[in-house]
Amino acid sequence: MGHFRHPSEKQAVQFLQKKGHIILEHNLIFRIETHKIEVDIISFEPVFKKVHFVEVKSSLNHKLDFEFMYSLINKKKKWLKYYIYFIKQIKENIEKYENNELLCLFRDINETEIPVSFDFIYILKEEIHYFPQFIFEAAKNYYLNS
Repeated sequence: MGHFRHPSEKQAVQFLQKKGHIILEHNLIFRIETHKIEVDIISFEPVFKKVHFVEVKSSLNHKLDFEFMYSLINKKKKWLKYYIYFIKQIKENIEKYENNELLCLFRDINETEIPVSFDFIYILKEEIHYFPQFIFEAAKNYYLNS
């Protein structure tokens, strides 16, 4: 693993690895059309054959509140629009990941069929809160209730 912008990202990577995730990328920046899109962590969960896009936030003293969490939707809803681009980039560079399960998954199915999860990890001091599939569920609820 290369450089981490913040110690919390390293904690999040270690947390995901303990859960069985294989880290594919971290601190990845994509430039798509006129957008600059940052992804803190992209991981692969072999048990469920799922790719995770993870946003990491941390604080030493601010408790997690749902208003803050839902504000992530506006910042990260581009993930929902462009995730196929992310998947295509991973697929095009699959050899560098050296993972047979991932290789088989990406070789055998179309990008749109690969299971993905848009997750959120919040670290308060040393306590890790993990919300798998949070960004998608929050966005879905946001758009249904708008």
